[in-house]
Amino acid sequence: MAALDVVYRRLKEVGLGDFCLELHSNKANKKAVLDQLDSAWSSHDTLDQAEWVREAQRLAELRDRLNKFVDALHAPGPVGISARDAMGRTLRYGDLHRVALDWPTRHGPVGFAPTPEAFDDLCTATRRLGQKFSETELEDFESFAGIGTEEWNFAWQGQVVEAARRLGQTAQTLLDARDKLAQRLDLIGTASREEVAALAGLSLCFHRCLATDLGFALTPYGRGAVEGLAALLPVLERWQEVRSALPQSYRDKAIDVAPISA
Repeated sequence: MAALDVVYRRLKEVGLGDFCLELHSNKANKKAVLDQLDSAWSSHDTLDQAEWVREAQRLAELRDRLNKFVDALHAPGPVGISARDAMGRTLRYGDLHRVALDWPTRHGPVGFAPTPEAFDDLCTATRRLGQKFSETELEDFESFAGIGTEEWNFAWQGQVVEAARRLGQTAQTLLDARDKLAQRLDLIGTASREEVAALAGLSLCFHRCLATDLGFALTPYGRGAVEGLAALLPVLERWQEVRSALPQSYRDKAIDVAPISA
């Protein structure tokens, strides 16, 4: 009942209310029906024959245009898919696609799918792409995060392959150097990322050790010596603070012979 009321209201809004009979309404009765018939007949009298013909032709043309529009929506395209089906798929699956396959139209108005066979090839490529994507891991995205190239070509592919080859060689050289360093330091287990990072941090201290004899650290008393030096660090920092407060003309030799009161 409510749907019929909506239809009647819309017809009335476009000026066709006089040509409707509300037989479905609860208020329908003999008098209301007769009044509506009289209104329709009176409306008929307000238009002459020429106006009726002209309005009928306009409505016929509008109907034909609407029918052609519907036919065009349902007509299959070059790949066998109608515009209606394409829009339906887009609305249903558009939010689920992780990759936007926007085919350009460099090869004509139908893009890269001018025939059903070409469309099948694209579908096959898309399925293969989905299969390969399902095999990726989170580390893969981190590894390729630095690649900003959006257009693939053979030249770029060759550059990537060559860079990957050099990277593999450099990585192997680095691994060999890591193993040799760990062997020299008599270290075991340097395969994890954390251990390699710690080893790299240790190697940054080597150049500082060249001018200082740190052999004592490898003696049986080395641990105690290192702990004693660590305990002296606050004293050294305090001395440097006091020294900075003295005039620069005051030499360190004068400090050595200065009397110290208890």
